[in-house]
Amino acid sequence: MRMTLERRALFEEIYERHGHIDAESLYRGMKDKGLKISRATVYRNLDLLVECGLVYKQRLGGHRYLYEHTHPGQRHDHLVCQDCGRVVEFVSAGITALQAEICRAHGFEPGRPSLQITSLCTACSEKAGEKEPKGAQVPSPRRWLAALVLLALFGLDAPLSVNSTTHNPPAVSTLKELAP
Repeated sequence: MRMTLERRALFEEIYERHGHIDAESLYRGMKDKGLKISRATVYRNLDLLVECGLVYKQRLGGHRYLYEHTHPGQRHDHLVCQDCGRVVEFVSAGITALQAEICRAHGFEPGRPSLQITSLCTACSEKAGEKEPKGAQVPSPRRWLAALVLLALFGLDAPLSVNSTTHNPPAVSTLKELAP
């Protein structure tokens, strides 16, 4: 792949930002800096950067594709608000180990598994008046993991999946009902 001025500028724009960004925001950011680049060039080159493994592409929350630069040796999962689209990255050694075990149990090599939990953030939940009734127990992370382990042990299809750039995993809210 030849390093053109546009590719270099796009690469630098992505690596200057720390977080998830959509193609349109990248395009606008580059135009705001006075760079002459077309929308089509942004999309084409994002696809090339994804193919080269320099950028990840994910559909977080089902709204649109978001991009982020790679962090070699690091992995993280996502909480996504289904209302406002807020994305929170988190790291959990327990989830990482569980994902590796599930991959082994089903004959998969753990490449870049990614977990996406779709729910309502506190602000959106309060705004919508959907607060949990008093006394309702919110499952702890340990209970979530226990529910996932039980599902994996019994070979049940959990509402989780290994994410790829073309698959939008479903919401995980049904696990709340499974946790004791």
